[in-house]
Amino acid sequence: ITDITNSAGSTYDVGDTEYMMFNTWSGGNGTAIINLPSARDNEGRLLRFKSDSTISANTAITLTPSSPDTIDGNAEFTFNRDYDGVMLLAHSDNWYIIQRKAK
Repeated sequence: ITDITNSAGSTYDVGDTEYMMFNTWSGGNGTAIINLPSARDNEGRLLRFKSDSTISANTAITLTPSSPDTIDGNAEFTFNRDYDGVMLLAHSDNWYIIQRKAK
């Protein structure tokens, strides 16, 4: 498990050996960015993201795939609820949401 402390304007790059990211928020309102690795280079890889009670509508985390990858056909995916969670699968040069949990 990789613990990520996000804050307004922060960025984080998912590493080659990371697969479960637990997200918390520190500081004022805003959006943080988590950059995903290339889906092409990670065929079959699962990435999981989970938030705790510090994430809210005013403290969002945006998952951004490397270009030209998408997440379910979109340029990004944002979670902004407490205890939110999402699991992504790399397949055919894109990321796909295969599970989503919202409180």
